[in-house]
Amino acid sequence: MKKILLSSFVALGIYANAQCDPISTFPTNYNFNSLTTPAIPNCWSVAKFGTNSTDWNSYTGDGNNGTTNGVIYLNNVLGANVTGDSWIFTQGFSLTGGQPYALQYTSQSTNNTNHRILRIAGGPNASPTGMVTMGQDASVQLAPETSAFVFTPPTTGTYYFGIEVSNTATDGVFCSVLIRDVQVRKETLAVSDVNGKSKITAYPNPVKDFLKLSDIKDVKSISVSDMSGRQISTFVPSNEINLSNLKAGNYVVTLMMQNGSVQIINTIKK
Repeated sequence: MKKILLSSFVALGIYANAQCDPISTFPTNYNFNSLTTPAIPNCWSVAKFGTNSTDWNSYTGDGNNGTTNGVIYLNNVLGANVTGDSWIFTQGFSLTGGQPYALQYTSQSTNNTNHRILRIAGGPNASPTGMVTMGQDASVQLAPETSAFVFTPPTTGTYYFGIEVSNTATDGVFCSVLIRDVQVRKETLAVSDVNGKSKITAYPNPVKDFLKLSDIKDVKSISVSDMSGRQISTFVPSNEINLSNLKAGNYVVTLMMQNGSVQIINTIKK
C-alpha cells in the first residue's frame, strides 16, 4: 500500500496524517486497540471548525465514567460552556455506485448531561463539503450504544465516512464523546427503513440468553447475522428470541416488516 505523508492545511482547519490507497475489502474493522495513544489510525484525518473545537485523538479507558479499563477509544473532548465542531474521517473506500454500505460503531459519552450531537456522514471527500448525512444522535449517553447507518454512493468511486461531534448549546459540562468498534461493510439487504435507530426496542442489550422485542405486530420475519453479514439463525416473529447458543460478540438482528421495510438492531452477546 502506497502512503504519502501530508503537510497540514492550517487555513482550513483540516489535517491528515497520511494519504493511502482506497480500501476495497469488506467488511473492514477498526477496534483501535493497536493504536499508540494519542495517535489516530493511519490514513484517517481530522477537521476542526471554531476556536473552541478540539482534536480527535485516541484514549485508553480507565474504568471511570463508563469506560472499559484498557480499551482504546477514539476521543473528542469539549470543555464546559463552549461550542465546537470537530470531524474525523476514515481512509477512503472504493465503493460501487448503487450498492449500499453500512458504517457501524459503538459510541458513548463520559457524562449523561450534555448536548453533544454525533453525526455520521458519507461523501466523496475527507471534508464536510459534499458529505451526505447518514444519521445522527442528538444525545450521546454514558452507556455504550451500537448503531449502524447506511450510505449508498450514487456512482462508483472513492468515498469517505465522517464522524462529527458538535455542540451548539453551552451546557456547563466537560465531556468526551468516545467511539470504538467501527466497521464498514456491504449492506446486502434491500432496505427502505434501515437508517437510524430501530423503532422497535430490544432488551437486555448486551444479552446473555433471551433478547426481548418491544413490539412485533408488524414483523414478518427475524434473522440474526454475524458481523461479516453471514446469516446464522432465523426466527418466526416472537416477543423474545433465544440467542443462548451464540458465542460472545457483536451480531445484527434484522426485522423484516410486513410493509417490506427492514429494521436493524445491533446486539452484543455476552
